[in-house]
Amino acid sequence: MARTGLKKDKLFDQVVSRSRSLEGQRLRRRTFRGTLAAFVVMLVPPQTPVAAPLKQLPVKSTSSRLVRLESLRNIPFEKLTGDAQRKIEYVVAKPTIFRRITTHSMPCDPELFLFLARHPEVVVSVWELMGVTDMQVNRTSDHTLHVDDGQGTISTVELLYGTRNTHIVYADGIYEGPLFGRMLYAKCVFILNTQFSRAADGHDRIVCQLDVFARLENIGADLVAKTLRPVVAHMADYNFSESTRFVSQISEAATTNGPGVQRLARRLTNLHPSVRKRFVHLTAAISDRATHKVSVQASGRSSTTLPVSGSESSDKYRRESLAEGPQRIRRFRLRR
Repeated sequence: MARTGLKKDKLFDQVVSRSRSLEGQRLRRRTFRGTLAAFVVMLVPPQTPVAAPLKQLPVKSTSSRLVRLESLRNIPFEKLTGDAQRKIEYVVAKPTIFRRITTHSMPCDPELFLFLARHPEVVVSVWELMGVTDMQVNRTSDHTLHVDDGQGTISTVELLYGTRNTHIVYADGIYEGPLFGRMLYAKCVFILNTQFSRAADGHDRIVCQLDVFARLENIGADLVAKTLRPVVAHMADYNFSESTRFVSQISEAATTNGPGVQRLARRLTNLHPSVRKRFVHLTAAISDRATHKVSVQASGRSSTTLPVSGSESSDKYRRESLAEGPQRIRRFRLRR
């Protein structure tokens, strides 16, 4: 344990040292693939409304340097592969943009949340069916996605690390659209931490915290970031808030109208059959548990918890993909 701790501290010190050594350097033009793209896809789609008052959003957010260093220190470097460490260190050593966004506690089935976080193509397919996005998310391997938002953003998203409570995602691509008025190359690291709890009424609840590190590769990137940081921060807060709320609404719909959600799931024909089948299976299990609970309450008998089916509850479920980012999220409603 002591050796592991020393290794983690050494990696952290190397990142901080690298960050300080780069402070005085000018950002040079590079031909690397990067992605503000994924930052825009996941959090700040170009068509996102920016007029919603920040004070009304059910999130807490900050770009504090102390919070950034805390986030750095909590990265489990000792559990990552060498390639994953190099990708993360490059971005977090000198991020152009950092943002931590924390949601309020909200109702959501834990297993459904984990499934949707690891299979974002399901959420995007629902948006497509609702007609609220032109985004295309295609799985290229068990752990990577190709994302095209239809608005000038193309990126590759890779899950580098995943447990029940923590997911680390690396994104790499390009953005060319009206939001910035120029082509941008960037690399991003997203760290999603999730807390699960059960309220006194027996309902499951979650709190999500997303740390975003984005490093722009262009000349003058620091000036661009300084100019647009308030807008980007607002849009990031808005979209993460709406994305997590949408997942919560899917969970609520599965509880109150399970058959309707299952019918919707069967219409997601662009999903891999195994992914679609798993979505149907999970929502059916949520519906069955809700029905059982109502039946028990009506009869006055003691409740017996139904088992959670499948293997989504494994704490060692690693390297599943994560990407999110709505465009004009609408409230999720289904006809019975």
